[in-house]
Amino acid sequence: MRKGEITGLRWKDIDFEQKIIYIRQIYDINAKQFKVGAKTSAGVRSIHIPDVLIEQLKKERFVVVGHKLKQGQSFNDYDLVVCTRYGNPLDSATLSKRLKAQSIKLGLPTIRFHDLRHTHVTMLIKQNGNVKVISERLGHTSIQITLDKYSHVPPSMQKHVADELDNLFKVKEM
Repeated sequence: MRKGEITGLRWKDIDFEQKIIYIRQIYDINAKQFKVGAKTSAGVRSIHIPDVLIEQLKKERFVVVGHKLKQGQSFNDYDLVVCTRYGNPLDSATLSKRLKAQSIKLGLPTIRFHDLRHTHVTMLIKQNGNVKVISERLGHTSIQITLDKYSHVPPSMQKHVADELDNLFKVKEM
Protein backbone atom coordinates (compact mmCIF):
# COMPACT_ATOMS: atom_id res chain seq x y z
CA MET A 1 0.00 0.00 0.00
CA ARG A 2 1.06 3.57 -0.61
CA LYS A 3 1.66 5.96 2.28
CA GLY A 4 -1.48 7.97 1.46
CA GLU A 5 -3.55 4.77 1.31
CA ILE A 6 -2.35 3.70 4.74
CA THR A 7 -2.86 7.11 6.35
CA GLY A 8 -6.33 7.31 4.78
CA LEU A 9 -7.40 3.77 5.70
CA ARG A 10 -10.56 3.62 7.83
CA TRP A 11 -11.84 0.78 9.96
CA LYS A 12 -14.94 0.55 7.78
CA ASP A 13 -12.63 -0.22 4.83
CA ILE A 14 -11.51 -3.48 6.44
CA ASP A 15 -13.61 -6.63 6.18
CA PHE A 16 -12.30 -8.77 9.02
CA GLU A 17 -14.45 -11.75 8.04
CA GLN A 18 -13.37 -11.89 4.39
CA LYS A 19 -9.84 -10.64 5.24
CA ILE A 20 -9.94 -7.81 2.72
CA ILE A 21 -8.81 -4.19 2.81
CA TYR A 22 -10.70 -1.86 0.48
CA ILE A 23 -8.79 1.17 -0.77
CA ARG A 24 -11.49 3.84 -1.10
CA GLN A 25 -9.78 7.03 0.03
CA ILE A 26 -6.33 8.46 0.58
CA TYR A 27 -4.97 11.09 2.88
CA ASP A 28 -2.92 13.65 0.98
CA ILE A 29 -0.22 14.41 3.52
CA ASN A 30 0.95 17.55 1.70
CA ALA A 31 -2.53 19.05 1.21
CA LYS A 32 -3.61 17.74 4.63
CA GLN A 33 -6.94 16.51 3.33
CA PHE A 34 -8.76 13.27 2.57
CA LYS A 35 -9.51 12.45 -1.06
CA VAL A 36 -12.07 9.94 -2.27
CA GLY A 37 -10.48 7.35 -4.51
CA ALA A 38 -6.78 6.69 -4.92
CA LYS A 39 -3.69 7.88 -6.76
CA THR A 40 -4.78 6.09 -9.94
CA SER A 41 -8.00 4.53 -11.22
CA ALA A 42 -6.49 1.11 -10.53
CA GLY A 43 -5.66 2.30 -7.02
CA VAL A 44 -9.27 1.86 -5.91
CA ARG A 45 -9.09 -1.84 -5.16
CA SER A 46 -9.44 -4.66 -2.70
CA ILE A 47 -6.43 -6.36 -1.15
CA HIS A 48 -6.67 -9.79 0.43
CA ILE A 49 -4.62 -9.91 3.61
CA PRO A 50 -3.15 -12.73 5.71
CA ASP A 51 -4.40 -13.87 9.10
CA VAL A 52 -1.34 -12.44 10.85
CA LEU A 53 -2.25 -8.95 9.62
CA ILE A 54 -5.89 -9.42 10.67
CA GLU A 55 -4.68 -10.20 14.20
CA GLN A 56 -2.41 -7.14 14.27
CA LEU A 57 -5.24 -4.93 13.04
CA LYS A 58 -7.52 -6.23 15.79
CA LYS A 59 -4.87 -5.32 18.37
CA GLU A 60 -4.46 -1.86 16.83
CA ARG A 61 -8.21 -1.31 16.88
CA PHE A 62 -8.20 -2.01 20.60
CA VAL A 63 -5.45 0.63 21.03
CA VAL A 64 -7.36 3.21 18.97
CA VAL A 65 -10.58 2.59 20.91
CA GLY A 66 -8.56 3.10 24.11
CA HIS A 67 -7.32 6.48 22.83
CA LYS A 68 -10.86 7.42 21.87
CA LEU A 69 -12.18 6.61 25.34
CA LYS A 70 -9.30 8.38 27.08
CA GLN A 71 -9.47 11.55 24.96
CA GLY A 72 -13.26 11.77 24.96
CA GLN A 73 -14.46 14.87 23.10
CA SER A 74 -10.87 15.80 22.20
CA PHE A 75 -10.71 12.73 19.92
CA ASN A 76 -11.29 13.56 16.25
CA ASP A 77 -13.06 10.46 15.00
CA TYR A 78 -12.15 10.06 11.34
CA ASP A 79 -12.43 6.27 11.81
CA LEU A 80 -8.72 5.98 10.91
CA VAL A 81 -6.69 2.83 11.41
CA VAL A 82 -3.39 4.74 11.63
CA CYS A 83 -3.76 7.94 13.63
CA THR A 84 -2.46 10.02 16.49
CA ARG A 85 -3.79 9.47 19.99
CA TYR A 86 -6.23 12.28 19.22
CA GLY A 87 -7.55 10.52 16.10
CA ASN A 88 -5.85 12.82 13.60
CA PRO A 89 -4.08 11.55 10.47
CA LEU A 90 -0.34 11.07 10.79
CA ASP A 91 2.03 13.35 8.95
CA SER A 92 4.86 11.89 6.88
CA ALA A 93 7.58 12.50 9.46
CA THR A 94 5.61 10.83 12.25
CA LEU A 95 4.85 7.82 10.07
CA SER A 96 8.56 7.48 9.25
CA LYS A 97 9.52 7.83 12.93
CA ARG A 98 7.05 5.12 13.91
CA LEU A 99 8.43 2.78 11.23
CA LYS A 100 11.99 3.41 12.42
CA ALA A 101 11.06 2.85 16.07
CA GLN A 102 9.23 -0.38 15.23
CA SER A 103 12.17 -1.61 13.12
CA ILE A 104 14.59 -0.97 15.98
CA LYS A 105 12.21 -2.65 18.46
CA LEU A 106 12.08 -5.76 16.26
CA GLY A 107 15.82 -5.75 15.59
CA LEU A 108 15.34 -5.09 11.88
CA PRO A 109 17.35 -2.76 9.67
CA THR A 110 15.78 0.66 9.32
CA ILE A 111 14.36 1.39 5.88
CA ARG A 112 12.36 4.12 4.23
CA PHE A 113 8.60 3.73 4.22
CA HIS A 114 8.39 3.24 0.44
CA ASP A 115 11.01 0.47 0.68
CA LEU A 116 8.30 -1.65 2.30
CA ARG A 117 6.49 -1.68 -1.05
CA HIS A 118 9.65 -2.80 -2.84
CA THR A 119 10.26 -5.49 -0.25
CA HIS A 120 6.67 -6.72 -0.54
CA VAL A 121 6.94 -6.98 -4.34
CA THR A 122 10.34 -8.68 -4.19
CA MET A 123 9.01 -11.26 -1.72
CA LEU A 124 6.01 -12.00 -3.95
CA ILE A 125 8.21 -12.30 -7.05
CA LYS A 126 10.60 -14.64 -5.20
CA GLN A 127 7.60 -16.84 -4.45
CA ASN A 128 6.84 -16.91 -8.18
CA GLY A 129 3.84 -14.66 -7.69
CA ASN A 130 1.73 -13.85 -10.72
CA VAL A 131 2.80 -10.41 -11.99
CA LYS A 132 -0.79 -9.50 -12.91
CA VAL A 133 -1.97 -10.26 -9.37
CA ILE A 134 0.97 -8.34 -7.87
CA SER A 135 0.24 -5.37 -10.15
CA GLU A 136 -3.42 -5.29 -9.09
CA ARG A 137 -2.40 -5.62 -5.45
CA LEU A 138 -0.19 -2.54 -5.83
CA GLY A 139 -2.88 -0.55 -7.62
CA HIS A 140 -0.95 -0.21 -10.87
CA THR A 141 -2.79 0.43 -14.13
CA SER A 142 -0.61 -2.08 -15.99
CA ILE A 143 1.84 -4.87 -15.29
CA GLN A 144 4.47 -2.91 -17.22
CA ILE A 145 4.59 -0.32 -14.43
CA THR A 146 5.13 -3.09 -11.89
CA LEU A 147 7.85 -4.73 -13.97
CA ASP A 148 9.64 -1.48 -14.77
CA LYS A 149 9.55 -0.08 -11.26
CA TYR A 150 9.77 -2.98 -8.86
CA SER A 151 11.03 -6.16 -10.41
CA HIS A 152 14.77 -5.94 -9.90
CA VAL A 153 15.95 -9.53 -9.85
CA PRO A 154 17.81 -10.57 -6.71
CA PRO A 155 21.01 -12.60 -7.29
CA SER A 156 19.43 -15.59 -5.53
CA MET A 157 16.71 -15.71 -8.20
CA GLN A 158 19.33 -15.55 -10.97
CA LYS A 159 21.11 -18.50 -9.34
CA HIS A 160 17.83 -20.39 -9.00
CA VAL A 161 17.14 -19.99 -12.73
CA ALA A 162 20.66 -21.20 -13.57
CA ASP A 163 20.21 -24.22 -11.27
CA GLU A 164 16.87 -25.02 -12.91
CA LEU A 165 18.49 -24.86 -16.35
CA ASP A 166 21.24 -27.21 -15.15
CA ASN A 167 18.57 -29.65 -13.94
CA LEU A 168 16.72 -29.38 -17.23
CA PHE A 169 19.83 -30.10 -19.30
CA LYS A 170 20.91 -32.99 -17.05
CA VAL A 171 17.58 -34.71 -17.65
CA LYS A 172 17.88 -34.27 -21.43
CA GLU A 173 21.47 -35.61 -21.52
CA MET A 174 20.53 -38.91 -19.91
